[in-house]
Amino acid sequence: MSATDRYALDAAPGRLGRAQDLLNTVGLAGHDDLLTDPQLAGEWAGAPLTEPDLQRLRTFRTDLQHLVSGSGEPSQRWVVEVGLELSSDAAVELTSAGKGAQQIIAAVLAGIYEAQLLDTWRRLKTCRNPRCVAAFYDRSKNNSRVWHSLATCGNPANLKAHRARAKQ
Repeated sequence: MSATDRYALDAAPGRLGRAQDLLNTVGLAGHDDLLTDPQLAGEWAGAPLTEPDLQRLRTFRTDLQHLVSGSGEPSQRWVVEVGLELSSDAAVELTSAGKGAQQIIAAVLAGIYEAQLLDTWRRLKTCRNPRCVAAFYDRSKNNSRVWHSLATCGNPANLKAHRARAKQ
């Protein structure tokens, strides 16, 4: 089950989509927070997760939200175990190690690392609407989107700003 699909958003390319999906596990617009219930979290992750796993993932998700939105710094340094795998076509790929939260965090960090190498990491953003904060991948030519959806978040905010300017 994809958390990003719940918000009808296009997934970020490649393994960066895993970071986007983790960010979108948060409960928005009437959806449950997938990291508060072990059953929902297990369905999302595709493997059982314990309560300590969920706590670790929620903390990591918050730190990731701070980094993507530019609203703060991580609460801690995230160090995970990853591997390198050589495929038959001589491509080297980062692989996640561990289990539970450790494996998910490793997969997300590996995806972010690859995105940084491809210069796509800067295109992963969170919606500027403080009641929304859905994670989206900015595919605009100049990387200038600030709303996950102009219709649901951008237009109301722009209208409110316009009315405030007109009132003055």
